Amino acid sequence: MKVKDLLLLARNDLRKITESYQLEAELIIAHALNLSRTELFINYSDDISLIDEERIKKLIELRLKHIPLQYLTKKQSFLSNVFEVNEQVLIPRYDTEILVILATKYLKSILNNITATEINILDIGTGTGVIIISVINLLQDLLTTKYANYKFNFYATDINKAAIELTKKNAQKILTKFEEKKGRYLYKNLELVIEKYDLFPTTKNFQLILSNPPYLPNSLKSDWQAELNYEPESALLSGTDGLDIYRRIIANLSTWLINDGVFIGEIYENSANDLKALAHKSKLHYLLLPGQYDESRFIVLSLSSNQLLFF
Repeated sequence: MKVKDLLLLARNDLRKITESYQLEAELIIAHALNLSRTELFINYSDDISLIDEERIKKLIELRLKHIPLQYLTKKQSFLSNVFEVNEQVLIPRYDTEILVILATKYLKSILNNITATEINILDIGTGTGVIIISVINLLQDLLTTKYANYKFNFYATDINKAAIELTKKNAQKILTKFEEKKGRYLYKNLELVIEKYDLFPTTKNFQLILSNPPYLPNSLKSDWQAELNYEPESALLSGTDGLDIYRRIIANLSTWLINDGVFIGEIYENSANDLKALAHKSKLHYLLLPGQYDESRFIVLSLSSNQLLFF
């Protein structure tokens, strides 16, 4: 069978379960043949070995069972980088790219006005590490040149040991300028620490805390899309109202943030009003920001109302 024939077969099969059947067919076959999508079309008329054909058909069969494509290819693109993923962590989504952009814009806006010599930045529930690694990757040249006199300490925490190990692998792959020393990743005035903690590390005084925590109510499981059944529930669901983790985060922010520090978190739109009430109870100022489709996809929290003006 030729590449073009198998592409047609895959598209027809995947059409049954996804609107992205054409793209997914290309990605599955390219992955199985260890080719880029461009190389796939260059080899469009080539014959496929029987072994490769069977491997591709097996992947298509698994995808037809609604196993997410990213768990089959073991990778996900995120802000121009390819991160390794597995079944023990949440698959990164586009909205989380927006969170990273919000974080980098905020840091760029405040750096000229900071008097502290050390700046601490935390990613809670790091999963694959896409948030903290992407923030570092986007800012590392700026931070090591214009702001070389500052020390930037980045922290990534997760209660899931598998997530910690995966984040370390992704850091080593993407942050190529960093050198690993005794579990810490170092490059000039930048340091990344990836450790297993339940939410907060022992370090405090954070200028910026980021998180895409579990935030969905348990009731949503009964009618969510089939692919979500393969992702870890602990990364998606957070109690009856979806706010179990957020209650713990918000209750502790005043302890871990510096006075003019900021928290940016991804949220479930229907929980926006409840989150505002939790913020008010903890004497935190808040701002809701839109995502790709929702009017309220992110919440910004701070002890200082002035910090919200940067968004």
